[in-house]
Amino acid sequence: MASISHRDFRKRTERVLNCEMGNFKPLQPGEGTPDAKACPRCGKVTNLHASVCENCGRAFKTQFERKTEAFAMPAAPGKPKGKAGWIVAAIVFLFVWLIGDGLSKKPDKISACTAAKAYVKNSLTSPSSADMPPCSDVQVTDLGNGRFLCEGTLDADNAFGAHLRQSWACTVRFVKVYDYRCEYVRVGDNETGTPPTSSQ
Repeated sequence: MASISHRDFRKRTERVLNCEMGNFKPLQPGEGTPDAKACPRCGKVTNLHASVCENCGRAFKTQFERKTEAFAMPAAPGKPKGKAGWIVAAIVFLFVWLIGDGLSKKPDKISACTAAKAYVKNSLTSPSSADMPPCSDVQVTDLGNGRFLCEGTLDADNAFGAHLRQSWACTVRFVKVYDYRCEYVRVGDNETGTPPTSSQ
C-alpha cells in the first residue's frame, strides 16, 4: 500500500466531505492522487507517469526539473544569458589561464628571491624573529640555467637571544612553476651546500 503525505490525506478528506455535501470540486491544476495528476493548463486528470497531457498536449515537468527549478539562479541584468554566456565565460577563463600559466613557467628574479628568503629564514636558529628585507633590497644575480644567487642582510635573534644584523646569500634553482630548490645557504659565517659558480 502506497503511503501518502498528511497534506494529500487532508485534501482527499476535504474532497470526500465536499462530495457528500453536494459541493463537488474537480481536481485543481497541479493537484492529484498518488496514481494521477492534473494538467496545470486544462485541468484534465492524467496518469502520474505521463510526460504530456492527453487533452491539450502540454509537457509535464519531470520531478528532477521541478526540484532543480527552485535552485535555478536568475540571470543578472545586462549579462549574457543561456549557452552563449557560458561559452563566452569559458573562453575568457581559458585565455586568462593559458596566458597566466605560460608566463609563470619562466623563472624570474622576484620568485627566486622569494624562495631564497624562505630557505634562509628556515635555516636560522629563531626563524620567527627574522626581519627579512623586501626583494627590492636584495641583490639577485642570474647565474643561467634557471639558477639565481640572492644576497642581502637580515636582522634575527642568535642562539643567545641577541638581535643581530647578518649578511646572507642563497642559491636557488628553478625546477617547475612555483618550485625552486636550494643549492647553497650562508647566514653570517655559517654555510650549507656548495658555493655558487656561474658554470654549473
